[in-house]
Amino acid sequence: MRKVESAGDKDIFGLCRQLQQAGWDAYASDMTGEVAARRQPDADRDVWTLVIDRSGRWRFTATHVLTAPVGREELRGGYTLRMQTETQQLFTVLGCLADPVDLPGLLAELTLAAQEESGVSVDRAEVSAP
Repeated sequence: MRKVESAGDKDIFGLCRQLQQAGWDAYASDMTGEVAARRQPDADRDVWTLVIDRSGRWRFTATHVLTAPVGREELRGGYTLRMQTETQQLFTVLGCLADPVDLPGLLAELTLAAQEESGVSVDRAEVSAP
């Protein structure tokens, strides 16, 4: 079943291309009517996700690892399981994208906000829209 599109719908495939060009791993689904993107700006410490629906509503989540994961392996029911305990900080921002041409500026602001929230020293001049 395909959703009937309205005049205000955003081109999720165009948004997906913009995100990919900005260095995000992104995919769009006509079935869900969303583009989902993931970026790992700091290897092994941070993960950012961004989901935008065709109405332009978006949800950005930055996950910042506060301490190194503590792991162990256990044998349960014949399965070897690797279990980890992690301490993380989650930072979530919600909004609505009025125009797809605003995406690069939004990405720059989300980058600044996530870095500030995780305690990274940021100079606004260093972060620019892609």
